[in-house]
Amino acid sequence: MVQLFKKVDIKEDDDAKEEASLKKAEHQRERAQEEKEILEAERSFQHGVVSVRDLIAPSAFKVDSRFVQLGTKFVSTVFVVTYPRYISVGWFAPVINLNIPMDVAMYFYPVKPEAIL
Repeated sequence: MVQLFKKVDIKEDDDAKEEASLKKAEHQRERAQEEKEILEAERSFQHGVVSVRDLIAPSAFKVDSRFVQLGTKFVSTVFVVTYPRYISVGWFAPVINLNIPMDVAMYFYPVKPEAIL
């Protein structure tokens, strides 16, 4: 007798398909969980990152007659127009050695000797 069709156990075939679909569903759940974790990590990262806009424009800007407030920092400018006639070594040390963050710029312009004498 010639056998044209192979004997197949239908139950085994259905079990194999079901197992494959379960593996596929499990893989999709794992992938969705990984994507969720990545998005959460990215959201946390973006929350702590300073944007260019934050660097250029402060979160708050307040102008007072004595100072300017930029966000949480206070800024003030002091102009010294004349210096002491006679100075000693370290005359500016009290200002330079202040324990605060500051920028100091000193500009000296030549004066004609006739104006001094």
